[in-house]
Amino acid sequence: MRSLPYQRFWLNLLGLDKYSIRYVKVNHRGVLDTETGRLNNSFVGCWMDRGQAVVWILHTRKLTEADLLHEFICQLHQDFVHQDIDPLCEKLIAARVEGNAQNLIRRHKLGLSRS
Repeated sequence: MRSLPYQRFWLNLLGLDKYSIRYVKVNHRGVLDTETGRLNNSFVGCWMDRGQAVVWILHTRKLTEADLLHEFICQLHQDFVHQDIDPLCEKLIAARVEGNAQNLIRRHKLGLSRS
């Protein structure tokens, strides 16, 4: 998969500028909804290999900027309430359009700790 628009922008702002992204297409027929026991589900998920500086994005469908940003935030801040991340992503994308995404990243302390 080619890189998505603004992929590098968000990596840089979140302190992940040394990371690369690898995309893995997953067949939706094998994605199980554990609550219903039903197969054939949409899925976007990721994991971060900090030792290799790689973010692996698994997906069953075409990805959006919001999907990518959501996954970055999930990996960096696993303590965040999952339902709160989508509205935050909407605010961040709007801030990018307005030219002040960096301020919002700082205000919410979303970047990777450089310590």
